[in-house]
Amino acid sequence: MASNFKMDYSGVAELLKSKQLVVAVHKAAEAIAANVDKGSVTEAEVIVTDYITDRAHSVVVIAHPAGLAMEAKHGTLRKAAAAAGFEIKSKK
Repeated sequence: MASNFKMDYSGVAELLKSKQLVVAVHKAAEAIAANVDKGSVTEAEVIVTDYITDRAHSVVVIAHPAGLAMEAKHGTLRKAAAAAGFEIKSKK
């Protein structure tokens, strides 16, 4: 059974940068940010930044000197993503 499927790479690239996908990715990042438990570091700010390179993506950051340690020790962002409904897998 032969297949005549041909990938439209320019169409896929256009889709990955589309306004609809940018909005969907941003909403997902905002959902993660809303679930961040800053614990006793109440002055920590959670920032969502959007980027478009070859595709739309967003970054969630705990903007505080202790932010990296919070993630390393407690998995703060990992837990926030899981609480927002994302499946978290280890690279192992």
